[in-house]
Amino acid sequence: MAILREIQGEATSRLLSGKMYLYKYQAESGLYNKFPLIFMLRKRGSLFEGIDFHYIDIGRRIELYENMKPFFSTKGITEKTILFVKKFRTIMHRSKNFRGAVVSFRKYKKENIKSKIIEVSPNNWLTALRQPAEMFVTSEGKIIRSTNIWKETLKLQRAG
Repeated sequence: MAILREIQGEATSRLLSGKMYLYKYQAESGLYNKFPLIFMLRKRGSLFEGIDFHYIDIGRRIELYENMKPFFSTKGITEKTILFVKKFRTIMHRSKNFRGAVVSFRKYKKENIKSKIIEVSPNNWLTALRQPAEMFVTSEGKIIRSTNIWKETLKLQRAG
């Protein structure tokens, strides 16, 4: 068992589509979340894409998660549950229920991961979503308040 920012999971080096991960990240430039909590959607070489739930406030994270449940592989949440990525990606851009996912969609470089990758067990997804583990920073090291990011993301979500 591994813990990062009070979120538990198994340490792994493999990123698989449809699973939830947390890791420490350092972007090369711009504003970014130092501790992304993502559903992995696609991997292409050393690049991968995911929905970083930390870009939306905790209440909207839970709402998005609930809206995503029809795209999970099992009726109830079990250790085997994953997100059916192809089905979800198809509908994500078409439905207003998933605007939070669209504005939280990010691309990452595996070489910029600066910690162990924590695979969050499906039984702990909801707990992880409720945990304020994010840290938004600029490439110069300035910390940006989460509430400021959430306000901007909400504006984008409503404009979508």
